[in-house]
Amino acid sequence: MACTIKKSSTLVDVHGKSPSCRRRWSAKTPLIRQDDRLLRNYYVKYKGSWSRIAKELPGRDNRACYNRWINHANPDVNKQPLEKWEIDILKENYKYYGNQWNLVIKGLKGRTPLQAKNFFYSMRKSS
Repeated sequence: MACTIKKSSTLVDVHGKSPSCRRRWSAKTPLIRQDDRLLRNYYVKYKGSWSRIAKELPGRDNRACYNRWINHANPDVNKQPLEKWEIDILKENYKYYGNQWNLVIKGLKGRTPLQAKNFFYSMRKSS
């Protein structure tokens, strides 16, 4: 069965469609920087309940809200370039944990799994 959702559809129009059709539609509306302020407010209001937060942000699902928070919107995320001592810890942890990025960032306050992954992939490209 073909997905018949138009770009101008609302979330209400998607109800009742197949799961794969809904995923394709919701994938077209990623969270962006302008949503971060709202996400921060809803995070405080709903104490990190991602299902409730997602209901406040039409076209977003729990996972998209959570990932945006963890990697971008959380004010505790350190967005500065990695320092030498952080790189040393990342390399040491990578030897032990491999590409289990949540474990690789152990001991690095304010760093995200995505930052660790991006660091190693950029190292791979440059060598």
